[in-house]
Amino acid sequence: MIGALLTSSGQVLRFAATGLAINLALYLAYLLLTELGLTARAAATLCFLAGIPVSFALHRRLTFRSPDVRPSRKALFAMAYLIAYGVNMLGLYLLVDIWGLPHQAVQLFLILLIAAGLFLMQKTLVFRDVPRGGAAAIAARFPALVPGEDDVGIFEERAGVLAPERCVAGFVMRAVRDGAGEV
Repeated sequence: MIGALLTSSGQVLRFAATGLAINLALYLAYLLLTELGLTARAAATLCFLAGIPVSFALHRRLTFRSPDVRPSRKALFAMAYLIAYGVNMLGLYLLVDIWGLPHQAVQLFLILLIAAGLFLMQKTLVFRDVPRGGAAAIAARFPALVPGEDDVGIFEERAGVLAPERCVAGFVMRAVRDGAGEV
């Protein structure tokens, strides 16, 4: 429990530092683009598009320290940013176009608001921790298993236990039974 809290607080601090650097650069780009004549929503759209790959790379590596770069992680990250983009566009529309508030202050407020939601989505969906362990960790979690000294396990709560050698042997036996030649 304490370890999880420390990990989370460390991630929050790393997310804040990394996000501050990314969003400061993107906010300055936003201000420049609006100064050059783009609408607030057009400038925000360009900044979101530029920020997604940079954010994925930096948050994966620095904030969550995840080695996982599977396409499914990238897709979840993109979906999180698509939701954030929708919130951003809705906020700009309501607060700038309807209520007439200054777009500079509104965009800064939205960046801070959206950051909290993005952290939660990234921590719980995109870069969620997958516990790993050696033989001792496997035996402690699953007393019925007797792992070998060099065995390594990756815990996935929705999966079962597979012994690769037995899977291959079962596959070969079934193939032979179904008419394949001896291997």
